[in-house]
Amino acid sequence: MLTKIYTYNFTSNHGAILQAFSLGNYLNSVLNSEVFFSSYHPKELKYHEFLSPMISKKPGKALGHLKKNIKTIFWRNYHLKQLIKKKNAQDQRMYSIYGSDEIWNFLNPYYGFSDYYFGKEKYGKKIAYAASIGKATFQDLNDHQKQKLIVLLNNFHSISVRDDNTAEFVNKLIGKTPEIVVDPTLLSNPIFFSSSNKIKSKKKYAAIYGLNFSKDEMEKIKKFCEKENLELISVGYFNSWIRNNKIGINPSEFYEYIKKSSCVFTSMFHGIVLSIKSNRNFWYTVDPIRRYKVRHIISKFNLESRNLSSAKNLEGNIDFEKINQLLDQWIKQSQNFLINSMSK
Repeated sequence: MLTKIYTYNFTSNHGAILQAFSLGNYLNSVLNSEVFFSSYHPKELKYHEFLSPMISKKPGKALGHLKKNIKTIFWRNYHLKQLIKKKNAQDQRMYSIYGSDEIWNFLNPYYGFSDYYFGKEKYGKKIAYAASIGKATFQDLNDHQKQKLIVLLNNFHSISVRDDNTAEFVNKLIGKTPEIVVDPTLLSNPIFFSSSNKIKSKKKYAAIYGLNFSKDEMEKIKKFCEKENLELISVGYFNSWIRNNKIGINPSEFYEYIKKSSCVFTSMFHGIVLSIKSNRNFWYTVDPIRRYKVRHIISKFNLESRNLSSAKNLEGNIDFEKINQLLDQWIKQSQNFLINSMSK
């Protein structure tokens, strides 16, 4: 079996690359498929993720992002080799899997409407796994785009999505209600999620993941951490209001910072997902461009009280025993989607 994945995989975004390789790992190790990624990655997006962050008058920020880029590329190349190891040569089936991530976000400022990510290329049976349109909506499409997408989506063997906004989008276009599945980082536990013990901190800390925090939210975080005697560590991004910025880390090290933290403050979708995966208490803030996919997972687990801006205080722990029961059911449903889609 040979599977080609269409998603953002040549990226410095830790969440994006972890979801890409988590899906690849599941297909390779569980479904016994050789896996490779589409080589297409919009130039404007590459510039935004790799080069733009290094253009800074702050040497620490520029060097941190340079180190992050180098370590992430080495990490990617190493794990890519694991996915293309030969499997059952007698199984000649071929599949294309589109997703996950916001590959269907036709309002993306870096490439706009791209029929490529909606299945224009012809390669085996087409499956969508946890695809998302991000902040876009059905109403944002013009008539020409609607007609094109109706044809393309009807050519998919099976479709699953990441959030209810995308499910509604697909339903309005082709009259089918797709399954909403877990992010690939939750499907299983590949070796790159294992602790390496490289991440060490002399004191307990709160991990900060993301950039979109209001002044009030920043003050709330700092007061809480001062009260709890927690060091503030920004992981993956440079935040000027935090003294300790750990930018130059690879995806595995990034997850380890999340996993070993006392709590997480995030404006990122994968900040929420990976906090749930590692059973870390977290608080989130709503970034407008991520509002729909964040809304769905927060609603799924009834975690609205973890909203940083509306919380009166930051007390209380998440009931992960209850969360994990719901999550286990959702993971099994999502695994079955892939298994059934690739066995028909």
